[in-house]
Amino acid sequence: MKKSILITSLTAVIALAAFKFNLFSAAEVGAENEVRNNPIATLAKSEEVELSKLDELDKNLINEINTKLPKADPKLATPEVRLLTAFERMQLSVGKFNSASFISEEMQDLLHDAKMIEIAKQSLVDYEHAEKTFGEQQALVRVFSIRLLDELAKAGEPGPLYEATGQVAHALNAKLVNGETIEKRRDLDLEDLVYASIATYGDTQVIDSPETVMMELGYYDDFHTDIRKIYANQFGAIINRKKSVDETILIVQKLFKKQS
Repeated sequence: MKKSILITSLTAVIALAAFKFNLFSAAEVGAENEVRNNPIATLAKSEEVELSKLDELDKNLINEINTKLPKADPKLATPEVRLLTAFERMQLSVGKFNSASFISEEMQDLLHDAKMIEIAKQSLVDYEHAEKTFGEQQALVRVFSIRLLDELAKAGEPGPLYEATGQVAHALNAKLVNGETIEKRRDLDLEDLVYASIATYGDTQVIDSPETVMMELGYYDDFHTDIRKIYANQFGAIINRKKSVDETILIVQKLFKKQS
């Protein structure tokens, strides 16, 4: 009798376990089918996986750069070394996944430091000082200094960018007027500065009030032809967005003393 009761109880336990297993299995299958049959749920799951992968790649990039070139210690390094190190770290990210995001985050550490902004400006305006301070890396410093001033302008402070643009234009103009040759790629520095500066204005403002914008960017009518052409080309590109080619040529010629 006891044996029969034991077998009956055991059978009941097994049956209950089987029922629970089937119940959970059905629930799991149902949930899985719901995900498979629900495109929104499927998309959300897919995006979650992709975001996880992107986060991992982002962390890998940061770890790789931190290993190769750690941030300069602000308590030990000079402002110039800190700026150069930051720019070198940015350069290491170029061509890698999420480089733009990495550079933007690195820039944030510099944007709120007035000393960094001043050094960046000086490296653009005073070529000899940049060469003496940064040596072979002065070209790298100039490139990222423009980007730093551009980021600052986008953050609502265009003043330093405008100042650097006008000062570089005057420095290059002085050399050309004296019959000197400007240093390699400094004309491209000015092109990039004028381009970044104009971009802070709306197209309508540039087209409707070009003289005002030109003045704020340090332009003078008596600039050397080569300097005027740099300004003219950048302004012409904006004007041509709303005007025909023929209209643009006439406007640019009038604005820049027929220097197109």
